Amino acid sequence: MQENNLLLKLQDLSTARDWMGLMALTDQAIQMARMEEGVHPTNAGAIYYNLALAHENLRNFDEAIRFHEQDLGVAKCVGDLVWIAQAVRNIANVKVPWASQKRSVEDFERMKQAKGIENFSASNIVEYAICLRDEGLHQCVIETLEPHPDIVRNAGDREQEGIACGALSGAYLSRQHYNKAIKVSDRRLLIAKETGDRHGESVALCHLGSSYTNLGQYEKALKYLEQDLIIARELGDLAGEAFSLGNMGNTLFAQGYTAMAAERFLASQRCAEEAGDHDSALKASMLRGRALCNPSTWAECAMTFADCISVADRLGDKKAMGEACGWLGHMYLEYYCVKTGGRTICDERGLDDSLRTDRVDGVLEIKAMLRLAQHWSVAAFALQNYDSSVALDLARQEYLLGEDEDSAISMLQLYLKHCVSRGRHADKNLHVCDFCSQTRGDDAPMKKCGDCYVARYCSREHQKLAHKNGTGSSRGDFPHKIVCPLWKRWRSVEEGEESAEDCRQDFLEFLAKINTLTSDGKMRDVGGGDGGEESVPPMIMPNAQNLPVPFLLTSSVGERV
Repeated sequence: MQENNLLLKLQDLSTARDWMGLMALTDQAIQMARMEEGVHPTNAGAIYYNLALAHENLRNFDEAIRFHEQDLGVAKCVGDLVWIAQAVRNIANVKVPWASQKRSVEDFERMKQAKGIENFSASNIVEYAICLRDEGLHQCVIETLEPHPDIVRNAGDREQEGIACGALSGAYLSRQHYNKAIKVSDRRLLIAKETGDRHGESVALCHLGSSYTNLGQYEKALKYLEQDLIIARELGDLAGEAFSLGNMGNTLFAQGYTAMAAERFLASQRCAEEAGDHDSALKASMLRGRALCNPSTWAECAMTFADCISVADRLGDKKAMGEACGWLGHMYLEYYCVKTGGRTICDERGLDDSLRTDRVDGVLEIKAMLRLAQHWSVAAFALQNYDSSVALDLARQEYLLGEDEDSAISMLQLYLKHCVSRGRHADKNLHVCDFCSQTRGDDAPMKKCGDCYVARYCSREHQKLAHKNGTGSSRGDFPHKIVCPLWKRWRSVEEGEESAEDCRQDFLEFLAKINTLTSDGKMRDVGGGDGGEESVPPMIMPNAQNLPVPFLLTSSVGERV
């Protein structure tokens, strides 16, 4: 009676497709099926079949096969040929799709709950780590592979060991554990060379190059990336070639070789486009625009970012659109400052006789350039929700227009609030260097400015360079000695020692001064010489027909922001 009741309950749960309810009866059902006396073989087979069906629908295919094999064993004991044939078909029906089907993270999570990860085979652990990597769960990859450093190695499968090392080094790299990534990548490279795995060798070289770049060891990084590029081209791997070229561009840009970096980014963009990877192509184009952002190539830079806006609009990438708009706004602002020395529109000293006329190259065009800068910065602010560099650009633009001091001060306060908050509340184990803009992990303890207690640097050398020369790694950066007093002052406002109104005059003086300085903190030379008007080619305006409609509309800063 007890046997029939349990079987009926299993069948009812199976009919209702309540697989978890059926699984809850697993221990009781197995104990019943294994009783040597009193259980009819047909009922024992039915118990195994229903348990197998539950595991199959929950995608626990290994367990499903095991219970189908138990069913087959009972059928063979009975000698029922029809039953045997059906059990064999059941096993085949599970094995065939399972052999060609990749398990998901959810599949492995259920396996962990069922038998524990300590009972996983080496191949299961590696496959689980790859699934986690593909889902972008890099910390979970580390937590899965770190506790089992020898399980793959002891299994004697060098190929599996290499794949595991590749996944782990990539996870370390994404979490900014660069020294750990280098150690595991070296092992991955050795295994790849031993097994003749050229793709694995390429992955290891790529990870080594990226790690050394982030640690500031650029020459060593380029050596590995050049080897990676050779292999990618040998394999005809366009995606790998694009990635390698992009990494080389980042390394060259970090060294200050902007022209060479722009060439690498362009090559990366073309490879990605040929491979059909439009997102990577857009990213490479954005990086190329950043590398071209200097007076001698402003015109080319403007067209590059205009193209980026159009591509990002088609891809629905608002973040990229906002970033490109921000760069355009900053370039047109800098162009105005170069032509006028950073004086306001109302300041006659900032405009020579040729610029005070109504000629094509006169004050009307210069003011229109400043309005255009504001237009792009407002669009960037609206798209990105908030960006400190854009806020500073808007503050400078409002001050130069001389129409609304309160708006300029409000944007400057927003910039200060973000910078000070970022510095004060940064995670203790993860920071962005204010000089090289690289994210540092536990490999590089951060230095903090002892005056403002906001700026952070990955080394004493970078702290000195930032204090004297500025970063040059992103738009709107000036030597830290220029902004440090203002950051310190805003800290006192946030700590209640004084009010923002007490700082108003200092804010206005800062805006007046910052527009007359170049990015390295030197006074602008108007009318010729280094950074002067005659040394800068005419700025261009992107073809409006190629830009998304929302960015062609004009409105006030207050309305848009």
